[in-house]
Amino acid sequence: MTSETKKFIEPKDIIGIRLECTHCKAALLLPFSGFAGLLDLERLRICPHCQRTWTQLPDGATAETAILQCVEKVRSLNTLLENGRYGFGLTLEIKDDEPEKQS
Repeated sequence: MTSETKKFIEPKDIIGIRLECTHCKAALLLPFSGFAGLLDLERLRICPHCQRTWTQLPDGATAETAILQCVEKVRSLNTLLENGRYGFGLTLEIKDDEPEKQS
């Protein structure tokens, strides 16, 4: 017999974004509730701990716009869904770290 467990979250359960340095493993959490307006993501171009480049590539391209759009879209989706007027509920499936093994 095979058993599978799936994990789901609602967009309202997403309370922030976390960036972790791939070099020194320092992490920075940006909670959604602390930002009334736009996030100042230019400050995320380098790791605050080891000063290695984070969101900017050598060719000048940055991930800042995509991060900001993600935050704005999650906020917007939560606003749309919080009034309960739509005829559906929305959840996001979360990848399981390790599949459970059944014997």
